[in-house]
Amino acid sequence: MPLNIGVAIAKGLVGLVKYPISLVSDHFRRLKKLYDFTWKSSDDLLSKDLLGDRAEEKRGFREFYYSREGVDDRLAECLNQGKNALIVGTPLAGKSRAVYEALKKHSETLDIIKPNIGEISNEDFLIPGRMTTWRKGILLLNDIDEYLKHDSFKRLIDQYLKNDFYNKYIIVSTCRAKGSLDSVRVKLDGMFSAVCQDVIQISKISNESAVKVAKDAGIEKPEYFDGNIGSIFYPLDTMRARYATCDEERKCALKSLKRLYLAGIYEGSNRFTRDRVILICQSLRSMKLEEFAWNTLLTKLQHDDLIDVSGEDILIETAYFEYVIEDAIDILDNFKKLLPLFKNDAGALYMLGDRADDKCAASQDAAHIVAFGELTKAAMLAALNTSTWETSSPDYAKSRSLLGTAHLRLANVSEKASNCRLAIAAYEEALKVYTLEGFPMNYAMTRNHLGNAYSTLAEVEEKASNCRLAIAAYEEALKVRTLEDFPMQCAMTRN
Repeated sequence: MPLNIGVAIAKGLVGLVKYPISLVSDHFRRLKKLYDFTWKSSDDLLSKDLLGDRAEEKRGFREFYYSREGVDDRLAECLNQGKNALIVGTPLAGKSRAVYEALKKHSETLDIIKPNIGEISNEDFLIPGRMTTWRKGILLLNDIDEYLKHDSFKRLIDQYLKNDFYNKYIIVSTCRAKGSLDSVRVKLDGMFSAVCQDVIQISKISNESAVKVAKDAGIEKPEYFDGNIGSIFYPLDTMRARYATCDEERKCALKSLKRLYLAGIYEGSNRFTRDRVILICQSLRSMKLEEFAWNTLLTKLQHDDLIDVSGEDILIETAYFEYVIEDAIDILDNFKKLLPLFKNDAGALYMLGDRADDKCAASQDAAHIVAFGELTKAAMLAALNTSTWETSSPDYAKSRSLLGTAHLRLANVSEKASNCRLAIAAYEEALKVYTLEGFPMNYAMTRNHLGNAYSTLAEVEEKASNCRLAIAAYEEALKVRTLEDFPMQCAMTRN
């Protein structure tokens, strides 16, 4: 065999070996990006995996755990019976700690997987295989309301809800009480009963119980106690005292963070952009500082453990917004003040509009529905007007889709026909990007919304024609939402 032919064959064989290796390597890189951890044994689970910084002793973490009847026993029962559970409570109620204790104390070893909130929007979301298929798999969703900000979340849920011969996944999630639970109900819609088969509410404890818990833990009950067990351990007294000693400039920065939080303008569960904080301080508080002065201010807040700084991002314990930072902010007024401030920030406008839509969806009051619906509409129009998004980009499409949803919600309380027509126009514009081939899940979701818009329009005009258009839109959605692949969403659309 000629030497050059032999070399060519050898190179070809090496290429064949390298090709699958590169595929495997790419697969694992994607998994690492998509998940905080994959199929971690409950035997190896650490408190910081669920609690993050709260697992540190300086943040009040103790090995001592106070077991609560009606919480721990029900969660243990869910794990035994393979039922999906949602733990609900106010900040510092002990939601994440209850989940951690249940997973660690379960009689059998469990395999646990936790998606990365920031990467949940991937269209092609991977479920990694596992060797220990005889164990129960746990899909852990701390702050499920934050995952629900992303369009593709329902696809991920649908995949994990499927039961096959080898796997049974149990979904264990948490969310804050009040508005967050309402948002979860609305966004999961018909999937709520499947994803949250048992909703476990963590109640506050009495002052008498708090005294006993502190004594059993070997600590003094703090002066500030609001009924949440976490306020016994978390150094809120210390944080409140530190806040009280802050000068007006540092308080302004913290209050600006609170405004961003209430308007939904943040990433993950607690990551805020420095420039947005500065913009609020400058615009609403007339606080003008040089760059070095801002650096000094943030360094002081970090030294006092009131914030953490990571590059251009500011991280803060969200419990501080309720218990430490003293600033009564009207929700609706806050939206109205921030909307014009971020007229050139399409990302912030989308997050604000999405949070306003949550408020709109959760409200039963017509005046509030109109107010928050108009805010969502205004935010989306501003985002579309000021952004540099290409009309072929997913960001453009999701803004058009949310604009359509705002009009559809408004149609339920005012100007039904005109709002339905505007909703239809917005959804059809989104479908120019959300094609069946390119974005099948978004295509199905938008087609389903389009069907709802035609169905609502049929209530007031051209009933037969609009009903036929609604049916056609639903049938398009069902090309993706098949009974085999997405049973829950298939049922929702057929309903």
